[in-house]
Amino acid sequence: MSGQRFVKKILLTYLAFAIRERRAVITLNRREFILIHNHTPNHTGIIVCAQDPDTDGQTQRIHEAIMQVGSLEGVLLRVNLPWRK
Repeated sequence: MSGQRFVKKILLTYLAFAIRERRAVITLNRREFILIHNHTPNHTGIIVCAQDPDTDGQTQRIHEAIMQVGSLEGVLLRVNLPWRK
């Protein structure tokens, strides 16, 4: 098994666990989980984020994004970095 297939298998295992436990996945691995969402849209929510050194601000943006959509069932939620001045 190639390394890429092995990684994808591990990520699908995480998603399967989250579905069983009725939990959303929050990840910095945007690229892979966007692809997984496109191929597996029946999930309990995937939140993809960019790496942000302002963890308090990122936590607040994630919370606000979740409040806007309500249910995360089948949702891919993208939480981006704020515009920097």
